[in-house]
Amino acid sequence: MAGTRWLARLEAMNAILDQWEALQLHFEMAASNERSHTARVLNDAYKDPQNKLYMLYVRKVLKEVVRVNKMFQAENADITKLTEELLSMYRNLMQLVVEPRYLSKCTLESLPNFKYMDNLIPICAVQFGYDFSVAAAKAPLNNVQITYVKKRCVKFVAQGSPVASS
Repeated sequence: MAGTRWLARLEAMNAILDQWEALQLHFEMAASNERSHTARVLNDAYKDPQNKLYMLYVRKVLKEVVRVNKMFQAENADITKLTEELLSMYRNLMQLVVEPRYLSKCTLESLPNFKYMDNLIPICAVQFGYDFSVAAAKAPLNNVQITYVKKRCVKFVAQGSPVASS
């Protein structure tokens, strides 16, 4: 994905999350007044608190990706420094979902070949961040629904790995 797309997605996500309640109301009114299929779909999406939780987590991850992506767009970027930053970002993301005792055995250079899928942290031990935790506590969701969102969040990070399919 092009570098500007990551930045645009983060900016769009920030705008959506900042205006969540207003957008929720807008699409609720549009769905009832306009009888538009798109408005109904968006209304359903904004009414489901699971979507907001998921977006809060994805935003946390995208911030790290955008930070490193901006370094790659620099005019006189040092390739060695970029490689180190990319591997460091990868380690930071893997630290969100991989057991520390396994990840600590890997050097930065060996990370892309690390079989992390066998060493994921149990969902109950993953740190989803302050914004996610506060929103989850306030959301009208049961434990099964919150666990489902958490699994989606871990999957989002895991699918970003170059070895996710191996």
